[in-house]
Amino acid sequence: MVRTPYVNTGILPYYAGSTCELDARKGLFNPGLQWPASGVLEWIRRLFWKDIPPSEAYRKMIHEASSVSPSSNNLRMNCRLLTTRAGWYGTTLNTERRHFYRAALEALGYQLKQNLSILEKISGFHAKELVLVGGGSRNHLWNQIKADILNLPIKVLNEAETTVLGASFFAWSGAGCYESSEKAREQFSYHYELYTPGEHQKTYNSLAQDFIHE
Repeated sequence: MVRTPYVNTGILPYYAGSTCELDARKGLFNPGLQWPASGVLEWIRRLFWKDIPPSEAYRKMIHEASSVSPSSNNLRMNCRLLTTRAGWYGTTLNTERRHFYRAALEALGYQLKQNLSILEKISGFHAKELVLVGGGSRNHLWNQIKADILNLPIKVLNEAETTVLGASFFAWSGAGCYESSEKAREQFSYHYELYTPGEHQKTYNSLAQDFIHE
């Protein structure tokens, strides 16, 4: 989702999953693209790590996938599970569950890259960094893969309940504690964890043609 003063509403409906909301600040809009991402990873957890409690399973998944080199031993995944073309290809007798998971992380990273390009087209901006929130942002391996694929800095907010926190700014303003939600926001100090493009950025850039489709 983007915060912007401009949205090309003429092309917005042509992109599946596109949405646009009015921002809390007058004159700003929040266009976005809705797509399953963490849901794909949860599906993979149920396939390969179903007998392990979820919190422990995700730690194992990340640990195992961290031992796999970029490109996941040439395994590719189409993560669009709402279509009939979803699934993996490039599976061999040497493919293990860690490869399936890493292939999903990489495919979702490239899908993010494509969706970001669409948002830039819809709103006429050029991204300089991304801020991540939510459960998926706790996955340090996925965060680094995103930074490498996008070739952009990734900032992860060290605050679990961002939606509740944002709502509280408006509640404080409405209760008269602060003259505006922006003034309430100024009282809170955000802390971020930064991920920058690393040693695998060039490798992921060379693989992009296998994933990015117009």
